[in-house]
Amino acid sequence: MSERLSQDMNNRGLYIAIFGSQLYVYLFPPETSKELNRPDIITAGRRPGRETGRSLQDTLRESAYAKQYQIYP
Repeated sequence: MSERLSQDMNNRGLYIAIFGSQLYVYLFPPETSKELNRPDIITAGRRPGRETGRSLQDTLRESAYAKQYQIYP
């Protein structure tokens, strides 16, 4: 799995989830916020927010954003 990790892990969000006997690993990219007349603000990548009435497992499984950054399995 180490070949799937970025060489530069600065501000990246590494998220590990275990659902039953399955391990899932996500590597979310840094987020950049732009403000007028100020330098960009970079924060660590975040997992998608849990949708109301849905489990986190379902949210991660069905989120296009999460699928895009899933590195394992």
